[in-house]
Amino acid sequence: MLFRSHKRQPIVYMEEAFPRRLLSRDLASIDWENSLTALLADHGRRLVSSQAHIRAVSLPRRIERWLEKGDAQSWMEITETDLDAHGNPTVFSRNYLRGDMFAFNFRRYIEI
Repeated sequence: MLFRSHKRQPIVYMEEAFPRRLLSRDLASIDWENSLTALLADHGRRLVSSQAHIRAVSLPRRIERWLEKGDAQSWMEITETDLDAHGNPTVFSRNYLRGDMFAFNFRRYIEI
């Protein structure tokens, strides 16, 4: 879980998970403040692509309670699966970004 704020207002809430078998070392010895992407690359799981689904949502109640935030703010929910160089699903994440603070541009390709 990762939480970011700006001027004491919550703007990002992230949850990430990955299979425990990907890391050979003791989890207690890992500095979780560092990059998960770099950590996985050091263990032979370099992330190269992802698949994501983005939609506008209200913040789930369990997160509202945790953040002590109960307003009607609109959030963007990004559900994402990161793939390693072999195409294996490696990191699974669900991220919430405040809708009034973030914007994304997309480019879509059609394979022929």
